[in-house]
Amino acid sequence: MMRRSRLTVAVCAFALAGLLAACSSESLPTQPPPPAATGGSAQKSPPAADGGGQGATTVLAVTRTEDLGNVVTDQDGRVLYRFERDETDPPKATCSGQCAVKWPPALVGSTPVELRGVANELVNTVKRADGREQLTLGGRPLYRYSKDKAPGKATGNGNSSTWFAVTPTGQKADKAAVEGAVLAATRSDQLGTIVVDADGYTLYRFDRDTANPPRSNCVGACAKMWPPAVVTSDDTPVDGIDRSLVDTIVRPDGTKQLTIGGWPVYGYSQDKAAGDVKGNGVGGTWFAVSPTGQKAAQ
Repeated sequence: MMRRSRLTVAVCAFALAGLLAACSSESLPTQPPPPAATGGSAQKSPPAADGGGQGATTVLAVTRTEDLGNVVTDQDGRVLYRFERDETDPPKATCSGQCAVKWPPALVGSTPVELRGVANELVNTVKRADGREQLTLGGRPLYRYSKDKAPGKATGNGNSSTWFAVTPTGQKADKAAVEGAVLAATRSDQLGTIVVDADGYTLYRFDRDTANPPRSNCVGACAKMWPPAVVTSDDTPVDGIDRSLVDTIVRPDGTKQLTIGGWPVYGYSQDKAAGDVKGNGVGGTWFAVSPTGQKAAQ
């Protein structure tokens, strides 16, 4: 009796296992294999800008330095340079091999280039010998300097008399020009790139003025609160601003007032320190001015 019971249990257990296996194989469909790749090898992403990870945003920004005035920096705040042995018409980068190790090219990233105070029409690319795309400014290929150890440092400027920090227009950074500048572009943490006077004070535009033709409608008490930016000569030294956008108008009192992009520009009497932007947005009609004459941050 005991042997028959054990045999019965064994047979039932074997039958139950078979039934479970059959149910499992019928009720759980197998996972389909992954689709095969088509079109050959996978497409590679464009190279990231030098110093950034894959997908990092490439930035060209105007940055003001104490020694050289306005220079162009990348997304890491590192100063960018031009090489006098490169060709510009058409643009051609001639720094390769060990030269490119010391002076890494500023490469195009996988996302659109973000411009902060740099004119779009001056920015382009050139294909290097290795096939990578390098940024150009004013026709000049751009590079970093491997020995610049911190953002804003320009220790490579003047190296071998062939390497120079680059300005927002693609020119060599020039300390002498900076020291004599009456109008300069600079970076504001709140408003982006704005224009300041020779003392670093923010300049503004007035929406009730006109730009075409240029005309100032701020006189009397208005002009005391918002002193016009006046000069004695039409040849105004500038830094980081397209000289063709700068002009003057004659005010009712006979003084010459500066204009940018046709807009008369003013200081603000309540700005107490260089870099203050307390006048921006006052009355919904006063705004810090950008290097193109537009309202800052617009």
